[in-house]
Amino acid sequence: MSDDEKILLGAWLMGDNLNDMGEFEESDFSRPDVFRLLKEGAGNMEISRKLGIHISEIMEWRSMYFPYLYEEAAKEWQKNKILRQIAEVTSEKDLSVIAEKIDRLLTIGQTVRPETNLAKKFEEAIKARQNQRVVCYGIESLDGLTLGLHRTELTTIGARPAVGKSAFALQIALSVVEQGQKVLYFPLEMSTEQTLERIAAMNGYTDMASLRTGRGLNKEKFNQVLGQISALELSGRFKIYEGENDLNHITAAVKREKPFLIVVDQLTQLRCNRRFNSKREQFSYMTTELKRLAMKEKIAVILLAQINRTGDDTSPTMAQLKESGSIEEDSDNVILLHRVPEENWTHPEKWTNGKVPYAIKLAKQRSGETGDFSAIFYKQNLKFFSM
Repeated sequence: MSDDEKILLGAWLMGDNLNDMGEFEESDFSRPDVFRLLKEGAGNMEISRKLGIHISEIMEWRSMYFPYLYEEAAKEWQKNKILRQIAEVTSEKDLSVIAEKIDRLLTIGQTVRPETNLAKKFEEAIKARQNQRVVCYGIESLDGLTLGLHRTELTTIGARPAVGKSAFALQIALSVVEQGQKVLYFPLEMSTEQTLERIAAMNGYTDMASLRTGRGLNKEKFNQVLGQISALELSGRFKIYEGENDLNHITAAVKREKPFLIVVDQLTQLRCNRRFNSKREQFSYMTTELKRLAMKEKIAVILLAQINRTGDDTSPTMAQLKESGSIEEDSDNVILLHRVPEENWTHPEKWTNGKVPYAIKLAKQRSGETGDFSAIFYKQNLKFFSM
């Protein structure tokens, strides 16, 4: 059995790319019996039992499958299938000679064609925008700078550790849900319980200590929060995927759920079935794939990224984004959060009762101007407000 065949069978045994099976026939494989059972929906153990194949051999096929190899393997398999069919009806039996002739024929007269009907396409795009409802971040100054969230765009939110990236992103996600849009939330560093604690705080339950201990709860307020969380789940517009850091699984969830927005918290935790030579290469692949996902599925993507730690506490820049380069290149928008140090507070008497001044910088906007604005972070309910 060739490596290409093992990759294809391994993918389908893993439950990936199952729709592609319709493009193949049993006669295409050296193990048509395996392919037949797969099409019938049989699992790994059932195939092993019915065909007498040791489970270790099946696991070897599965281990051959990597998403980035699958497309090439499928293409080569189909090409060789066509070549075999041609060889059956021609005098030439050398497949490499046939392949060379076909490749040469396919490139004859091949030209790059420009887009046409530009005015009509542009008019249709503008009309579509006129009928679309603007989806806001829910933070006034940010919406003023960006005109809201947009499909096909990748927005990166960067900050130093423990500055408030997650709270900022969750606040945006809940605002989008309130506007009637679906959001998929991927907290890769927090449990579902921690996410729900934050939602409870944002909905007015400010006694976080009692939530953390489970003691001394205000029953009336807590029951209100439980009702709000239940309503949020029943709406079907906010779905939490705790610890789901596999990029392929995130992509599958997007294709299944068709959301307006996904929030990935955060970049350093993302993984996929692929080996990388460095963290920089890994992060570059992830940001490129998230941008591609945004464009292909017509969704908005918010990605959280960490700012490199530095000796001072100055306002961060895009150059300080951890393993920078691709983050800045692939992102349509980059938002940087900075908690103003206490020694820089101009009116210390204003900052009481858990209020903290922040500087928020729209450091990049592919389709508009950049800018800064001041904000207040309320620790009790974990919310940001424009000043």
